[in-house]
Amino acid sequence: MELNAEVKSEKVPVKLDFELYGSEKEMRLINNQLFNEQKICAKGILYIAFTVLILSLSIFTFVWINEEQNSQEQSIIFTQIADELKNKELITPELIKNIESLIESTDHISEVRVFNSMKIWNEGINLTSYHTENMEPDFQFKRIVWSPKWLVPKFFHSGEGEREWYIEMKHRSFSTFAGFVLLVGLLIYLTLFTIWTTKNTYQHKRINIGWIILFAFFNVLGYLVYRYRFVIRKFFTDFLKEFSRSEEKSITIDVSLINNSHELHQVLKEKLSFPDNYSEDWDDFWAIIACQVELPKKLQFIGWSELERKLPEDSKIMIEYLLEHNQEFPDWHCNFICN
Repeated sequence: MELNAEVKSEKVPVKLDFELYGSEKEMRLINNQLFNEQKICAKGILYIAFTVLILSLSIFTFVWINEEQNSQEQSIIFTQIADELKNKELITPELIKNIESLIESTDHISEVRVFNSMKIWNEGINLTSYHTENMEPDFQFKRIVWSPKWLVPKFFHSGEGEREWYIEMKHRSFSTFAGFVLLVGLLIYLTLFTIWTTKNTYQHKRINIGWIILFAFFNVLGYLVYRYRFVIRKFFTDFLKEFSRSEEKSITIDVSLINNSHELHQVLKEKLSFPDNYSEDWDDFWAIIACQVELPKKLQFIGWSELERKLPEDSKIMIEYLLEHNQEFPDWHCNFICN
C-alpha cells in the first residue's frame, strides 16, 4: 500500500509538468498568432497607404495633363477665331456659324464673346488694355459644358485681341479638384505610413517619440534612416575617424639621447599614448599598434643613427613591426621617417 501511495504521489508533479508545458505551448501559439495578425495588419496598412498615394498621384497627373491639353486647344481656338475675324468689318451669319463650330469642337469652353476693339480699346503711355465690363459684345455664344459639382469646377476668363477684334473666352477647369485630391491623398498616405512605421518599430521593441517624429516629417527617408541607422552610424564614425586622423599633426620623437631599451619604450609609451599597462616589450608593442592604439599618419624619429648605434637590435625590431603594420593595415598607413 505504501508503494502504491508513493507511485501515485510521483504521478502528480509529472501531471502538473505536462499541464504547465501544455499551457505554455498554448500561450506561445497565441502569441505567435497575435504577432502574425499584427504583421498582416501592418502590411495591409502599408498597401493601403501606397494605393492611396498612387491613386491620388494618378488622378492629379491625369487632370493636369488634361488641363495642359485644354490650354493648348484653347490657344489654337483663339488663333482660329482671330483668323476668321481678320479683315472683317462685320460679323456675318456664316462667320458666326464657323465660330460656334470651333467652340463646339471642344468640351471645356463654355462662352465666347467678341468685341469690336475700337469700342473697348484704351491705350496708355506704356500700357494697352481692353475694357469689357458693362459692354455689349458684338457676338456672344454660350453653352453648358460638363461640370459636375463634386468635381469642384472653376470657370476662368481669358482674352486676346488686336486693333480690329477682341476675343474673350470662359473655360472650365478641374485644377481645384486635382489639388484637393493630391493634398488629401498625401495626408492619408503620410498618416498611414507613419502608423505602419510606428507599428513596425514597436514590434522590434525600439519605439520612441523621436522615431515617430522622424517618420511623420521625413516619411520614407525617415524610415530608411531607421532601417539602416547602424550602417549610417558606422559610415559617419569611420568618416569622422578618417577625418580626424587626416587632420592629426605628425608626431616627432627624439631618440638621440636614449641609452637603453627601457628609455625607448618609455618614450614610445608617452608619445604614442600607449596604455598604462604597457609591458615594455616588443610583442606588447605590436599588439598595441595592431589592436589598441592608432598610429599617426606621420611619425618622425630624430637622432635615429644614434639609436641604431646604441640599440641596434631594438631599433631593427621596431622598424620591422612598423613595416608589418603598414602591410597589415594599408588603410591606416603610418609614414615613418628616420632622421
